[in-house]
Amino acid sequence: MSDPREIRVLSRDPVAGGSHEEWPGRLDAAGLHFHMSHPPARRLEIRFLLPGARTETRAAGEVLRVDRDGGRFEVHARLDPADEDSRASVARWLGKAGAGNGEGA
Repeated sequence: MSDPREIRVLSRDPVAGGSHEEWPGRLDAAGLHFHMSHPPARRLEIRFLLPGARTETRAAGEVLRVDRDGGRFEVHARLDPADEDSRASVARWLGKAGAGNGEGA
């Protein structure tokens, strides 16, 4: 069974610019975790659509740790949602996703 917190993450380096790249990831109370084919910048622009949401969440991401996973890089980032609506929707969604497995209210 797949993890209910799995999402598609769009990220880009705000300094380098360019297009957002799409990566598989998951969101939990510790932050955002996703795999990339190359090492990330320290700060990222992040976008994702939470399951059931109508609007995309936009956030700044601070990369806290990068682990090697075979030929990929597993990125662990802390999110700073761009606005209060994004913060509230992430908190609501984390509560729903964690409710079924003892991780949230």
